[in-house]
Amino acid sequence: MRYVMAFLIALCACTAAQAAEYGRYDLRQLVTATGTGAETRRSFDIAYLDRILADLSSHALNYPPQFDTPQDRQRATEDAQRLSGMLDVLTQVPQPNLELLRRAALLNSMAHNLDVPGAAAKADRDFAQALKAQPGNPQIHFQYGVFLAGSGQSQRALPHLEKARQGGVQAADYSLGLLYLGMGDKTRALEHLQRYRSTMTGPTTRIDELLDAIRHGRAEVKTDVMPAKP
Repeated sequence: MRYVMAFLIALCACTAAQAAEYGRYDLRQLVTATGTGAETRRSFDIAYLDRILADLSSHALNYPPQFDTPQDRQRATEDAQRLSGMLDVLTQVPQPNLELLRRAALLNSMAHNLDVPGAAAKADRDFAQALKAQPGNPQIHFQYGVFLAGSGQSQRALPHLEKARQGGVQAADYSLGLLYLGMGDKTRALEHLQRYRSTMTGPTTRIDELLDAIRHGRAEVKTDVMPAKP
């Protein structure tokens, strides 16, 4: 089961901006071959993979995904499903490349948000493997915590997000604030969101509105239980 958490804030004139169009990618470009016969060597284009992951992240890093059209979402879902299979081949080996493993974990967490069957289990597996290789990596803890929080596993998410925060990931305070808000602990939610605001260098209008809504009881947490593909 997946828990979809919506934060309903009674603010005037709030409208959601449309997402940019999801790109069109030729996944065959990820693998290139040089030489012939027994001398054939294959290489994987990580830069092109990162370009795809950045685009996917702008749409499906959090649940629910944001797309302009159903066609965009379908194309992204198909890419995520195919990429998941490709990265499985490269990472499910005795000594996987850690950078590819981290990317596989992130990809599968987004594939889960796109309802790709089996993606949640793969993301859990890949994050766990990545942390086994680098147990103190705050970015891995952060991405794992965000995935777990979005999967309705709040208690499992908390220690990872806390380790990310302690490791200097400023966005972890924002994620912890929302997570505690969803758990009904407004005191801790405000503590983390206020700390996050203190680190911001850009406009603070949205976080200020959120903080004000929480303080004045206008932030309502609605949790819906929705079936998710295993």
